[in-house]
Amino acid sequence: MTPGFAQSLKDSYLEGASDEEIDSSWLTFLQQPFLINLASTLASVKTSKSLTDSQATESGYKAHSSNYRIIHFGTHGILDDKSPLFSKLIFAKDKEEDGYLHTYEIYGQNLNADLAVLSACQTGKGKWSDGEGVISLAHGFTYAGCPSVVMSM
Repeated sequence: MTPGFAQSLKDSYLEGASDEEIDSSWLTFLQQPFLINLASTLASVKTSKSLTDSQATESGYKAHSSNYRIIHFGTHGILDDKSPLFSKLIFAKDKEEDGYLHTYEIYGQNLNADLAVLSACQTGKGKWSDGEGVISLAHGFTYAGCPSVVMSM
């Protein structure tokens, strides 16, 4: 199986999937080892904080996101073409949050970061809005105060 085919399979599997199917996939099928290795390497930098596996929760992100100049996500993203504010990044679940960081939640944040790196599928896709551009997960970070965003399509 080629990497392109595997990614296509993962994307099509998540499209239209229920929350339960996404949760199951997060724990098994959709792990991204190269991003876990990157997080481990970045954790050695004294001014960084890496949240991986069960620590990579939405509430953990919200607790730490305003403390850093660079925010890097190595997770999965799901595009909602019909309602782009409901597009989301997938996190591990905990008792405080549902594990889905939606675009509308990002809009409500006050980020101090200079750069957000979104290593997740479809984070730059969304619906065109006159006067705003593409309403996407990436747009949410810009709106929340992060002037530079690197995203994937």
